[in-house]
Amino acid sequence: IATQSHGSASCSEASGAFTLSASPCVLTLTGSISEQGLVQLAVAHNTDGQLTSAVRVRVYAPVSYDFKPAITVLRRIRGMYDESDTTCETPMYQSADISCIATFQAEGGMTVEGDVSDMIAASVQTSNSTVVSVDGATTVVAVGRSAGVAILGLDVPQAPSVTVTVQNENIAVIGLQVVLGRTMVLSPSSGAVRVNETVAMQIAVPDVELAYEGEAAKVFVAAVLEDHSKIVLSESDGLFLGSNDNDSIVVSMTNTQEVEVPVNPVGQCGALLQVAWRPRGTCYAQGIGLNARAETEHNMCVTPAQAEDMVIGGVPAFLVVTGDTAALPPLVKPSTAQLTVALKFPDTTVLQTGLASDNRTSYVVNDTTLLSVDSTGAVVANSN
Repeated sequence: IATQSHGSASCSEASGAFTLSASPCVLTLTGSISEQGLVQLAVAHNTDGQLTSAVRVRVYAPVSYDFKPAITVLRRIRGMYDESDTTCETPMYQSADISCIATFQAEGGMTVEGDVSDMIAASVQTSNSTVVSVDGATTVVAVGRSAGVAILGLDVPQAPSVTVTVQNENIAVIGLQVVLGRTMVLSPSSGAVRVNETVAMQIAVPDVELAYEGEAAKVFVAAVLEDHSKIVLSESDGLFLGSNDNDSIVVSMTNTQEVEVPVNPVGQCGALLQVAWRPRGTCYAQGIGLNARAETEHNMCVTPAQAEDMVIGGVPAFLVVTGDTAALPPLVKPSTAQLTVALKFPDTTVLQTGLASDNRTSYVVNDTTLLSVDSTGAVVANSN
């Protein structure tokens, strides 16, 4: 019987289905139960007397799986070659993401579905690795290697499988898809069905307009092939982003792949962003690689916001002059202060802060015999 105590409360369960963590009554399924069912958990709270309660925990077990590939026919990509072959004669083929959707069932026939791709990715096998290999430790990616047919699946009874065909027929890049968006991390709301507690989601917002200094947007780029499948690109793949006007927009590729509004931006709309797929390697350098459709310019707008008010903080009720006895113990009254400066915009949710030491912020003191203020907003009460 597993038991865990916290203060005057304790939890226990006798099935061995759960472990109890150091925090009171936090359960972790051990895997000892292979079928759905109900497990009883006893919760006790000791006061002058003893209060107990039994909690029944419903356990769902997987009853079926289904592989869902993005595409099942992988073709040779025109202009893409294996850079490990210096002769540039080994072609590169398409890849396909494959999701594994499991159906879970509980006592009474209640069912839910969940994506378990990250749980089974390392166990997916291919019938012919010279035709299709499986890549990825947390996702299932079928990578074409040579013409032929391969079956991907799990080496367990009644496990699902999917047939993938690799063809030598060329498929070309017909363009780049560019989207500016935001990144959000969403937690499932009550009742949402997820195998994992938190789901990270990229929220793409087409035609996003940037307005505030330092405001940034993620740049999502994918190469579009003739069958309308896409290859998501990053800097490691040879993705290039550049600004056509650094006074309106600047580009940051290091770990972020973002565009950002600079200080004192110049507002304009147009082809501000250069986007290109330029794989690094001998074959591309020799001009054997991709065609001109792997380069484009992206239209976007930068509309600088106009502040409607300046907010000053850190203003003291009073200061005592430097060296005054009131500044010493036991009174220790302040003789200095640090101002804060922020701009408020018509969109009241935006407040640009940290401007006290900005080189565009200036301070004027009406009577310098009383106070001095430096360029960072530090105020000092002058001595007599």
